[in-house]
Amino acid sequence: MKKLVFGLILLGLTNLVQAQNNSLAAVFKTEKPAIYTTKAMPIKNATYLAYTALYQPAKHIVMLHKKVAEFNIKALDIYTPKHTITYDVVFKEGTNVIKATYNHDGDVISCTESFEAVRLPYNVSSQLSKDYPKWLFSNTWCTINYSENNSAEVVYSVLLKKGTKSKKVTINP
Repeated sequence: MKKLVFGLILLGLTNLVQAQNNSLAAVFKTEKPAIYTTKAMPIKNATYLAYTALYQPAKHIVMLHKKVAEFNIKALDIYTPKHTITYDVVFKEGTNVIKATYNHDGDVISCTESFEAVRLPYNVSSQLSKDYPKWLFSNTWCTINYSENNSAEVVYSVLLKKGTKSKKVTINP
């Protein structure tokens, strides 16, 4: 009986042992490598994106900014190529709103943006927590005013609560 069990164990272990393979060295001759080139397209509203990226916005705000920058005013039915007028476009995502004004060429002239429940940049939140210890951040808002000739003006509003007390603080970073 012992021999039978021992024989079955050895037979089972032989399945686990791998055979040794001799390595073969193969040389493959290839032709010229394929080179893929892409045509770089300039970003239409790069200055708008640059000014709004300076204050480290949250990811969903960055996505909305990209939609505003990439928006093609010429694809709209109301676009008139013969008249040089401005176009007002409203972008909404939940409680977040961007009101953008485009010129005839599709460039962003000005923007008024308001966002609710925004994640504050680290420097703003750390300064607030130092200035108001033991206060809780109840709600946050961010308003951005951008115009073509000026940089973006960013204002954060934070509702702080401590027990039954509450106060609203505005910050211009």
